[in-house]
Amino acid sequence: MSKASRGKEQQAQKVPPREIPAPFLIGWLAQPWIVLLLLSLLAILIYSNTFSASFQFDDTPNIGDNPRIRNFSSLLLSETRYVGFLSFALNYHFGELNVFGYHLVNLAIHITNGFLVYTLILILFKTPRIQSSSLNLDQSYWIALSTALLFVAHPVQTQAVTYITQRFASLAALFYLLAVVLYLKWRLAPSEAKSQSLWYAGALLSTVLAMKTKEITFTLPFMLLLVEAIFFGSFTKKRWITLIPFFLTLPIIPLSPLVEGFGERGDIIARETTAISRMDYLFTQFSVIMTYLRLLVFPVHQNLDYDYPIYHSLFEPIVFFSFLFLSALLGLAFYFLFFSQRSTRHNLLKLIGFGLLWFFLTLSIESSIIPIEDVILEHRLYLPSVGFFLAGSAAVLGLSDRWWKINAIAIGVVVAVLSVATYQRNLVWEDELALWSDVVQKSPNRARGRYNLGNAYEHLGRFDEAIQEYKTALALKPDDAETHLNLGNIYGAMGHVDQAIQEYKTVIALKPDFAATHYDLGIVYKNLDRLEEAIQEFQIALKLQPDFFQAHINLGNTYEALGHHDAAILEFKTVLALKPDFAVAHYDLGVVYKDFGRLEETIQEFQITLKLQPDFMQAHYSLGQVYQQMGRIQEAIHEFEQALQINPDYDPARQALKSLHQ
Repeated sequence: MSKASRGKEQQAQKVPPREIPAPFLIGWLAQPWIVLLLLSLLAILIYSNTFSASFQFDDTPNIGDNPRIRNFSSLLLSETRYVGFLSFALNYHFGELNVFGYHLVNLAIHITNGFLVYTLILILFKTPRIQSSSLNLDQSYWIALSTALLFVAHPVQTQAVTYITQRFASLAALFYLLAVVLYLKWRLAPSEAKSQSLWYAGALLSTVLAMKTKEITFTLPFMLLLVEAIFFGSFTKKRWITLIPFFLTLPIIPLSPLVEGFGERGDIIARETTAISRMDYLFTQFSVIMTYLRLLVFPVHQNLDYDYPIYHSLFEPIVFFSFLFLSALLGLAFYFLFFSQRSTRHNLLKLIGFGLLWFFLTLSIESSIIPIEDVILEHRLYLPSVGFFLAGSAAVLGLSDRWWKINAIAIGVVVAVLSVATYQRNLVWEDELALWSDVVQKSPNRARGRYNLGNAYEHLGRFDEAIQEYKTALALKPDDAETHLNLGNIYGAMGHVDQAIQEYKTVIALKPDFAATHYDLGIVYKNLDRLEEAIQEFQIALKLQPDFFQAHINLGNTYEALGHHDAAILEFKTVLALKPDFAVAHYDLGVVYKDFGRLEETIQEFQITLKLQPDFMQAHYSLGQVYQQMGRIQEAIHEFEQALQINPDYDPARQALKSLHQ
């Protein structure tokens, strides 16, 4: 052996051996089903108090009041979020509006994502640039498990898991992670393996599904390019060719005609709102990203609706220092990647650098120059947090061989603390009163929070408290038409008619094309017997919204009250053309026929009414009256008895029976 060789051997012997984790633990962590079981148990435990949490905020327009999810054929394949809405349609198909099923699916998606995070990191350790290093590969299991546990347990994820509508974010993350995992499986599969083409096809399909779920997945092809550059190195012509199909998926989002997150103007770089300029949004996002980082490190004061200031200059102190810090963090990521190229001893820095770049890249769509009305929302951290937790786990568990046991215990304690915090945060999502009380406490000067807290009080019948919140909301935002409308509705319910009319007229002045306001004002006029004014408001509502069936019904009833029977019949038939199974319309049509003396048609409509709604007490009573008028006494008695079975205290039916038995 040469002197040089002996010198290297002696030098190598001076390097202290790495402390390797206990073999039985590594064997345990290497069992995928055990890790999946562990993640599942943790997730179920910390989200166990969410299965009965009510629909909240955007859940109403997207699920509760969304007719499209009630019929699969109503969903348009061309819309960007087709896959997300399809998942809601499946939920509705199997459980209608029972919230349990929606929460169960959201939690299943979250658990799946946690397992995909674990799988992704294990695969990264098998890539050429990592595997060829002197790293202790056994540590890959600890880093992978730590990242997955932090991802599953962190309370910042509650907005993407417990808030049902934000399934868009978690489901998009699922397809995003799956695409990266399958792409890596394809890259690492032997060329002769039969499954290789399946991995590639699966990655491409997952990319398409991701882009049909939410717009944030626009960055996915660039993420695959980043994976190639960091973990595989050189780019050959063949490698570029295999990436082309992924980049060809990019037009899916901007070319979709019903883009929800990118606005409707068709800009090359689109916007959701024109209220904020692109540069103001960008300056604000420097501060927002710092808040995101603070939430990931120290998740306190979480809020659904932040009262966040808009910044207008790079040189405002908070913006400037945020910009400097984020630039340094991004520079550090690139430094780690460059430095790790020069020494295999520091190859683990690749994972840290990659994790930081993952964070910035996946956040870039919603935190750059695409203005969105809400400048900060916690569910936007769901996918970026994967990179942050990877960088943190790799730094804590990978760069310190001597203290890895203590560090592993520390991460275990952190996961436990985060789990408790997540369970506590989920209590806020129990119902709209709890949620919006929390928002108002943290953002007292935010009009939207006051408005929604007023809604919560209104739904509970606590009208005085609702009025107070609506008035506070109007003090903050005087021209908010919906708040004036709700305030008018409460005044109407409380019998304060003059105040209700004033609020409705204010709404009409602010938003004259709002059909619901004209309808509500028409109801007030109808109840005051100002029937001509009521007809005028109902007609305006129908001009603005021809399929407003409630307006047709009340217009028909008003015509009937004025003796305009033909006009009333026309309105009720219009309703039935829109909603053939609407029992009330059949009943009202029967009443008009009765007034006309068209008794056979009256009976037919009342019978249809009772077939659709057997417990329609008034229909039983009215049908009994018609039978009595026609001399069909036994049938009349039967209908009056049916009415009394539904409501034993209904005196008109009792009196009718008494007169028939005398």
